[in-house]
Amino acid sequence: MDQAVPIGQLMQIGLAGGGIVVSVLAAAVWAVLRQATMRFSADAAELKEHLKAHAADEQQLLDRLANDHIDTRKRVSTLHERIEGVSTEMKAVQSRLDQTPGTRDLHALSIQVTTMVGGMEALGVRIGGLEQLMVRIERQLGRHEDALLTERRG
Repeated sequence: MDQAVPIGQLMQIGLAGGGIVVSVLAAAVWAVLRQATMRFSADAAELKEHLKAHAADEQQLLDRLANDHIDTRKRVSTLHERIEGVSTEMKAVQSRLDQTPGTRDLHALSIQVTTMVGGMEALGVRIGGLEQLMVRIERQLGRHEDALLTERRG
């Protein structure tokens, strides 16, 4: 007769596997959020350097225009074009910023993880009850088997 694996052990293995899956999912979510944050920081630093370079360029232009006494209309036109370029870049940065996960997204994710943990705990309680039931059934089956073996011998 094959030896049966107790259902309690199978349930414990299943719970352990579920815990591992939840841990792996939490680590993956953390890695994705960390990567997005690092990417956003790098983009913000790059934009800052880019704007500093633009500011230096614009300052040089203003100094040259003041020293050369160029027509005011021409200076205003040149500066206006530069400002529109920076504004376009700022819109692109704002668009990227709008796409990054916000506090509400992280809070919603936290709530979902907490809900999953609660569900896992409830499942553990139910599995514990099933384990007790299986022990009782195994005892009864053992008594029936013993009775049948005794009956066969006698």
